[in-house]
Amino acid sequence: MKLLLILFFIPQVVIGVVTPNFNKDYDQSIIPYYNSFELKKFSYHNDLTKNFVYKFIKNDSKSLVVILPGKGEQIIRYAEMIYDLRSADTDILLIQFRGQGLSSRSLDDHEKYHLQSFNDVVEDINNLFEENQLKQKYKKIILFAHSMGAHHGLKLHAKYQTFNEIILNSPLIGLFDKSKTLQNYYLAKVLDMLGLDDFYVPGGGKWRDRTFEVNPLSSSKSRYEKIRQIEFEAVDHRMGSVTVRWAHEAFRSEKNLFSNLDKFKVPIALFQAGKESVISNEKQTTFCQKVKSCQLFHLEGAKHNIMQEKDEYRTPLLNYIKAML
Repeated sequence: MKLLLILFFIPQVVIGVVTPNFNKDYDQSIIPYYNSFELKKFSYHNDLTKNFVYKFIKNDSKSLVVILPGKGEQIIRYAEMIYDLRSADTDILLIQFRGQGLSSRSLDDHEKYHLQSFNDVVEDINNLFEENQLKQKYKKIILFAHSMGAHHGLKLHAKYQTFNEIILNSPLIGLFDKSKTLQNYYLAKVLDMLGLDDFYVPGGGKWRDRTFEVNPLSSSKSRYEKIRQIEFEAVDHRMGSVTVRWAHEAFRSEKNLFSNLDKFKVPIALFQAGKESVISNEKQTTFCQKVKSCQLFHLEGAKHNIMQEKDEYRTPLLNYIKAML
């Protein structure tokens, strides 16, 4: 197994779209391929008047890759990943969970990212699985999840044992390192109790543009500029900061996640960004140390969203996914 992993991580092996060709390939191949698949809707588990969206790419495979994006991400940001996996023997389920992107909002202000309960996302996705009988149809279901999507995916598995393998891209195991967790938890809790649950967190606000030079997501200029373009074009769907209630729920959910570590028996590959500045690497490392089936891959130099990074960071992750298929 170690020898195979070494082979997967040889830098010269590039099996996806490469940076020099990115802009041309994106317009001529990636987006047309992505748009060829229907955007579907599925009702919230507790509110039939609202829905979240998803794409289901079916290739008559017995394997399924479930992709869960991060907080505030438009699912179109995973068009390149779907295109890279077009020749793999797998079906793909790309989910835009509730409260963000093209999915229905919890509040009238569409830029506020608000969740009354993190468990609602878990139940939404589980209902989608049950409705489509996915566990019965597929021999292997692999989770690929980024940041906040990884948090929801892990909670889903802890409760329903949904996946056969799990691949995490800079997962949000915890918002802050241990030294800063308690003070921020009590701040969010007090503000929530004071009835400020639907206010932005202190220091937060509406969507703000960040130039490439100061962005925390990617050191790939071409891929990051595409992210900016998507945000500029999707004024009604982009997100600002999280609300007080979201933050309070995030801290509670983190505690719940660490209380259920015994539920994780399947293989977990955790890809960690060396230049992480959005969430806690300390909590990721602690999680992987405590879960025996977890293997941590630290990519020194990579920023938060490895799948939208430079080829040198993105390729090892993409190679690993294809190897699992």
